[in-house]
Amino acid sequence: MQHFYTLLFLVVLSSCNAITPPSISSLDSMRIVSEENGILNTRVSVTLENSNKFKISGRDLTFGVYFHGAMLGQGKLPESFELKAKELTPVSLEMQLFLDSIPDSLRLGLFRMDSIPLTMSLTFQSKLGLEHSGRIAFNLPMDKLQSALVKQYFLNSGFEIKDLKLESTNQHFSIFKGDLWFINTLPFDINILNSEVFVYNQRRNGVNVGEVVIADSLIIKQGEKVLIPTTINVDNMKALSSGFGKILTGALDYFAMGPVHVSLKEVTFKVPLAVHFSYNPLNGRVIILEQ
Repeated sequence: MQHFYTLLFLVVLSSCNAITPPSISSLDSMRIVSEENGILNTRVSVTLENSNKFKISGRDLTFGVYFHGAMLGQGKLPESFELKAKELTPVSLEMQLFLDSIPDSLRLGLFRMDSIPLTMSLTFQSKLGLEHSGRIAFNLPMDKLQSALVKQYFLNSGFEIKDLKLESTNQHFSIFKGDLWFINTLPFDINILNSEVFVYNQRRNGVNVGEVVIADSLIIKQGEKVLIPTTINVDNMKALSSGFGKILTGALDYFAMGPVHVSLKEVTFKVPLAVHFSYNPLNGRVIILEQ
């Protein structure tokens, strides 16, 4: 009888070890959570397919992400999971991408590839406490990674308005002049196309009282720092009617918000610009409060 139980245990153990790792049926979304010291923290929604004739359940699922043997990232499934037999199951993964580890060959191909062939090496523990491992080959759609990386690059570089001053004012309009500062940290040249940045009297639900005019059709070379001439036009009649009470305190608050349209390798991105500044019509003083 003891030999029978031993044999039964070995059969069960062998069947557990014969689990086919789940595969990635689709990558549904990729969202940046934060970026720090060259590490991009993301939340990735994927659909896993269990091709086994039995359900897979476990915990402590961790994985590494590789491109031609080079490790690009790592991640985990933060909770226990259960994948029903022969079915698709959506899960949310926490994944870190190591930006500095992306090979130059991949960086240069970011805008010429439809998808990137990656390999995921994963391990997890079953409910029986046994550890399983496997490798999954999958294609990461280029637009997912491209959009995430480029957006993060732009956010790190940032647009900032410097040396904002009152150029002229009359009964109808106030014109402010300054420079839009930007450093191109991307491995490519970029082209500023145009902007849709407008001026409001409040950060939220404000009245549109003007617009920001940025020099367009401007090419910024890789690694170049530029100061782009920028003009802010404010309709005084709208501004005064919506903020008359603030004049008595000596200053008007303005919020310039909206996207700057830039192109990179024929792909267009919207880079957010937000500047909060105050203007004192009694002495013409302009102060940038936040951006």
